[in-house]
Amino acid sequence: MNFVAHSHVALRCDGDGWEQAFGAALPDLASMAGTRIDRSQLSPGVEAGVVLHHRADKAFHALETFRTGSGKIRDGLLAAGLSTGPVRAVGHAGYELVLDGCLLTRAGVQAEFVQVLARAPDVTAAVSSDAASRWQQLFATMRDERWWLGYEEPQMVARALHRRLQSRPLLRFSEAELPAVTSVLTAALPAVDAATDDIIRAVTEGIR
Repeated sequence: MNFVAHSHVALRCDGDGWEQAFGAALPDLASMAGTRIDRSQLSPGVEAGVVLHHRADKAFHALETFRTGSGKIRDGLLAAGLSTGPVRAVGHAGYELVLDGCLLTRAGVQAEFVQVLARAPDVTAAVSSDAASRWQQLFATMRDERWWLGYEEPQMVARALHRRLQSRPLLRFSEAELPAVTSVLTAALPAVDAATDDIIRAVTEGIR
């Protein structure tokens, strides 16, 4: 799961738990900022969300729907000629980002995540000092520019993955391969969309 789905599941568990919802998204956000979080510096609500994040990931990754769907993405990427590293990375993360995009089309979810960001406490003290500026920039652009809305479009998901994986030599794919990645993710979209509500329900029930 990715940060939108994580925060949404957390709010399904506790509709007033805004700090928990932010904490559930926090591990993904910290990874994007290239930092680790000192959990001893988090509020109890945010820390509870981090715990929930890991429980939700365990439930999600065990779902046959995810395993089958990510496998089909991998098969499509292999057929398109991508190497094994990018195939594994995009098969997994691509499914998760497409799922976020599908979830963002559900009524109220966009506004809900806007509120998660607006109500989030400042966790800069929990971020390593060398990454503080990266963290603050990432959070500001998420709150103000809302680039995550682009996850509704497979082309934007492909571009996001291309950027994220550039620092990973064994996982990155070339700009020339972007059309193939976009095509495979576009083909996966209808099945992910059809499964979205059941996935959220299953993960929520799995962690309650």
